Amino acid sequence: MEDPLTAIILDLIRRRRRITLQEIIRETQEEETRIQKILENLEKAGAIARHEETRPQPWYRRILARIAGRPVEEKIVTYYDLRPLRELVARRPGQRISERELAGLGIPPQVAVETGLLRETEQAGIYQIPHKIWRIQKMRAWRTEKNPWKYTISLPRRIKLPTQLILEGYAERQETTTLAEGVHGAVRIVVYTREPEKWPEARLERIMRGLFAQERITLEIYSNLPYVEKTQAYEAEDIDPDEKPAEIELDTPDVWLWISKDGETYAYHYIRRPWGWDYERYVVR
Repeated sequence: MEDPLTAIILDLIRRRRRITLQEIIRETQEEETRIQKILENLEKAGAIARHEETRPQPWYRRILARIAGRPVEEKIVTYYDLRPLRELVARRPGQRISERELAGLGIPPQVAVETGLLRETEQAGIYQIPHKIWRIQKMRAWRTEKNPWKYTISLPRRIKLPTQLILEGYAERQETTTLAEGVHGAVRIVVYTREPEKWPEARLERIMRGLFAQERITLEIYSNLPYVEKTQAYEAEDIDPDEKPAEIELDTPDVWLWISKDGETYAYHYIRRPWGWDYERYVVR
């Protein structure tokens, strides 16, 4: 479940469009350290943008600051809701957007450019939504040699697997809805992004291990058994924007875990939220 305070802060940023840390503290009456932690998590999740600027203080404060030997300028940190812009970018890859349209989303052009969601063009007041989208995925699978006919994993929809898994016989074809006989467990992290350098394999590995620890997933532990084989693969490739599922936001890890048991495939869909992992459980038919 979402932390109620996180929901309150997101609603404040959405309604105000531009809000400072001190304004959030005044509105929520919460401790600064707790607010800062939530804001950091929201920023990491790509839900908000943090913008810092230095402004001159009012003349009377500048005089007092000089007398006290303090800086005559103050640092202002403001927060913006990025979600409307992210939705627009996902719908209109490669298109241009005007400063007026951007203002309607409540996000200054400078902030949109700083986040990498938009690029400046040669035409004043016009910004470019980048064209290329990358699919970054890391997948791990476990296969047993003990009664392999008892285990078959069915996928909820056709997906494109990393090439290495095909080479090692964990599936017959790269685009498939089933894994090979004997594969009793598999996990896949996929990220769609315009900045693939931000998603190296080590980062996806940390996410995977953190998920295993938090959700107490034991597939990794049993991989030490003599009749269990494990493989993993990491792959990054550029794709057409239409290949990105509409329900998955850019730079948001989307995780599926599949377990074969008693002739059924149990699928767990994990979604990274600012407050932790949410998941839904399915029986694949």
